[in-house]
Amino acid sequence: MNQLVDLGVNGERTAAMVKMWVTATTAQKDAFHRFALSTFLLGSDGTSSFHASYAEGQVLLDHPYWKADIGQPTSSYALIDGVYQRSFSRGRVLVNPTEASRTVDLGGTYVGLDGVSRTTITLAPHTGDVMQLP
Repeated sequence: MNQLVDLGVNGERTAAMVKMWVTATTAQKDAFHRFALSTFLLGSDGTSSFHASYAEGQVLLDHPYWKADIGQPTSSYALIDGVYQRSFSRGRVLVNPTEASRTVDLGGTYVGLDGVSRTTITLAPHTGDVMQLP
């Protein structure tokens, strides 16, 4: 995360790629995709790009996760109640890098990348989500 912050501060951009070239279910790869995208969004200033690949030789050119309309960052990321969080003008990004589940009160209704509306979210260990205002 700090590398992305430093790149933005220095006016530089990067292309981040997460490769999930392992034997796993689509649901497992989707969960890791959400974790990686959320982590990327914690540090990105909006000028870098994020890409994902579920199989060798294949790069996703588009994905529903990338269409979340969370707006522009309104703060830097911070560790709050064991979860890294960052606010955006139309949403929030949350990442739980710990070994324990964490529940966060969102302080309003948000829609996760799974399309479910909620006012709280429980993040399993090593997961993340992008929450947008409805």
